[in-house]
Amino acid sequence: MQRQQKKLFAQASIAATATTLVLVCDSFLPIPLQASARQTSRTHARALLAPSLEIFSDTICPRAYLADEKYRSACNMISAAHPGFGHPKWTSMALRPCLLQAEIDEMQNVKQSPQTRREYGLQGGFGAHDLATPTVDSHRLLNFIAAVVGQEAALSCRREMMRLFNVEGKALSDREVLMEAVKEVGGDIEIAANILDSAAYRMDVLWMSQEARSSGIDKVPHYRFYTPEGVHSIVDFFDEWNFLDAIYLSFPRQPWSDWEEASTKARRAAAATTVWHSAKQAHREDGSLSAEEEIENAANEMTQARREYVDAFLSDPSTTASTTQSS
Repeated sequence: MQRQQKKLFAQASIAATATTLVLVCDSFLPIPLQASARQTSRTHARALLAPSLEIFSDTICPRAYLADEKYRSACNMISAAHPGFGHPKWTSMALRPCLLQAEIDEMQNVKQSPQTRREYGLQGGFGAHDLATPTVDSHRLLNFIAAVVGQEAALSCRREMMRLFNVEGKALSDREVLMEAVKEVGGDIEIAANILDSAAYRMDVLWMSQEARSSGIDKVPHYRFYTPEGVHSIVDFFDEWNFLDAIYLSFPRQPWSDWEEASTKARRAAAATTVWHSAKQAHREDGSLSAEEEIENAANEMTQARREYVDAFLSDPSTTASTTQSS
């Protein structure tokens, strides 16, 4: 009887692909699939109220895995700087599929970077065929987890999928690997298997990925923070200081007396980090001595700006060491 109920649930999930679901204050707002991308974008803008976070990502992108690590590092920093704040409590948090199409060469460079592998324990040597592993099924299961267990569980499941691929070198085209990730977050394995045997959520995933591309999301991951002042995006370059700044922007008024000062120092550190990154990009293009000087000056200013925040708000020596160094 229970097995039959689970099959019926999976069948109901197929019917559910007539709509896509947007998380809004712990509830779901159905949006008809036949709505145009322009109409849907406006609906999304109304649905996500500040402070909210929207993440466009695929499940195999090494950059997405690194960005997630940086985001979590920023959450730990702000929690340490303001005891009692904890991790950000978003009004809504949405995970959007954005299926990988290109960027294979760039991602391969990320995976082959010795410094990156040392810092995050990534396995090197993946070929383009590994990076191009089909991921529609993984996103279908993330939709299922979000609908049944919750959006936080879906984000945890995505993190586990990325870890299994990037750290353990397991292909997400392997059904058993997907089941492993679902089980890790408390999802029902039998229902998940029935979903994979069906077409449940497939239309949702393909449509939402297309909608993301239509709205200008051309690189993954893409973090979109909905702040009281408007949308603040982080894309292409990811550092915990940029995420820290985005969190402060999302929560501008808090009861801590030093919150505004901390926000200002975090903004300065994030801006200096961006300048340093831009200088490095310019050096790759021309390789001149003046560009090297610019990088050195930018690195010094960035280190100083980071140090000011760390000295004022972070007393943990281990945190100090990891957050003031150049990434």
